[in-house]
Order: sequence, then C-alpha cells, then structure tokens
Amino acid sequence: VKFGIRNMIGDLDAVIAGNPKIVAYSKRATQEIYQAMRHKKYSPEFMEWVERGGYTSMIFANEMDSEMQEKLFSHLMEKDGVNILKLPAKALEKYFGAVETAHNFREAILRYSAYLYYKDAIAKNAGAVKDYVASNRYIVRGLNSAEDKAYQLSKDLLGAYDEVGNMGQTLR
Repeated sequence: VKFGIRNMIGDLDAVIAGNPKIVAYSKRATQEIYQAMRHKKYSPEFMEWVERGGYTSMIFANEMDSEMQEKLFSHLMEKDGVNILKLPAKALEKYFGAVETAHNFREAILRYSAYLYYKDAIAKNAGAVKDYVASNRYIVRGLNSAEDKAYQLSKDLLGAYDEVGNMGQTLR
C-alpha cells in the first residue's frame, strides 16, 4: 500500500506539472481500463494504447520480478512465527496476482489518461503538438500518426520503465 501510494503521488505530480487537464480524463480512463480488465471489452482508443505498449512501460511489467516482490513484501515473511512461504502456493500466488493487478490498474489510469489527453490535443491542433512537456520534440515530430505521438508524449511524461538502461537499473 505504501509503495502504491508513493508511486501514485509521484505519477500525479508529473501529470500536474505536465498539464493538469490530463486529470479530467481519469474518469473515462478508469471506466475503460475496468471494462478491459474485468469484462475484456476494449474501446478503440484503449486498444491503440495497449498496442503501442501501454502496459509494458509500467513499473510492474519491468521491475516487479519475484526478487523485487520478495524485497517489497519481506515484512510478511516472518510474522509471529508463521512463515508466509509455507502457506499454500495457490493462496500466495493469488495474493501477488491481486497486488500486481491493483498496481497495474492504478498506474494505468494516469498513463492512459495522458494518452487520451494528448490524442485529443493533437486532433484539436490539426495534427500538431503544441506542448512537448517531457518529450524530445525531434523524436515526436518524427512519428507518423497522432496516436504514436500521443503515446510517446504520455510515456515520456510519466516515465518509461521499459526504457531504463542497464546502468540505470543497476543504480536503482
């Protein structure tokens, strides 16, 4: 919970600094992500985001391997003489699956909201980007579609965990 709150505040901070209007898209993003996760119903915009790598740039997809989960949840390993690892494997698997799902849902909301915002902003500006915020303008200008530009802008704003190099991973 502490990790999730800290990560959420960091993401919200980036969004507010980049463009607070992105927050207005969070209700729609929440509804569409819920429909996708729970009912396997995908809106066209959600599919665009996913196909461009929507979930792959998030933290759990890149940094929450079993070693990191062990570090994060080590406080649960030995409590009152009970080793959580001795619980049935299915229960432990369900717990980690639920934690991962909750974090992915939470993180995807602002990332997808930013994608929706930038896609609308680009459409309202005749296909041009007005504000590059955290992106390299030359990279964004080199992209062909409004969807690719919106995805790159949103990914750069909230940090792309899938683009951290070996040195960055080692330092982190």
